[in-house]
Amino acid sequence: MPTIADKVSIAIGASNDNIVAGSPFEFLPYAAMLEFGLSGQRSLILATITTGSDVVAEEHEIPGTNRVPIYPDDFYTSDVAARGQRLRIAARNTNAAAGPDFVFSSVRINPLGMRR
Repeated sequence: MPTIADKVSIAIGASNDNIVAGSPFEFLPYAAMLEFGLSGQRSLILATITTGSDVVAEEHEIPGTNRVPIYPDDFYTSDVAARGQRLRIAARNTNAAAGPDFVFSSVRINPLGMRR
C-alpha cells in the first residue's frame, strides 16, 4: 500500500493550493480507497481535501499536535477514488500572530480491484 507523507511550511496568512502536488500519486494510477491524516504545528490551519470532483473535507481545522499523523487516530477522512482522479489537499494558515506553521500530511492509498 503506497503512502504519501510530507511536511510543508505555510507562512502567516498564506495558503498552499496542493501539498501533494508533484507526487507520483497526485493523479491516481488505479482505483483506490484513500485515507487522509493531517496535523499541524498549531491548530490554526484549515484544510480542504478533494479527490476528482468529490469534496471530502472543506476548510476544516486540523489538530495542532505538532507531529506526524498517527494511524488510525489522526485519519479522520477517507474516500474512494477512480483511476486518474487528482488528489488535492489545500491548506491555509489563519494564524496572525506567530511565524510560519508546519502541516504534516499522510495519505494511505489502498488499491481496489487489482489482481495479484
